[in-house]
Amino acid sequence: MAESGFPGFDIRLWVGVFARSGVPVERIRVIEQAIVRAMASKDMQDTLERQGITPLSMSGTDFGAFVTREIERWKPVVATFTK
Repeated sequence: MAESGFPGFDIRLWVGVFARSGVPVERIRVIEQAIVRAMASKDMQDTLERQGITPLSMSGTDFGAFVTREIERWKPVVATFTK
């Protein structure tokens, strides 16, 4: 992309699991543990690898911070299309 005139271009597909506000912490932990187990399975790893996907796991806190950064990063782009 840099050769095409877009230096520093970095866009990645990411997928996350969200819960509504107020879900009990115990339930969130159960969901997080299930996701960790699923992502650790050989079948899941093989499936993702075949699709060219490199999984990256984050804690809920780290994911929240990541989403906040992504929102701030893309706000100017969205603003150019919503004027």
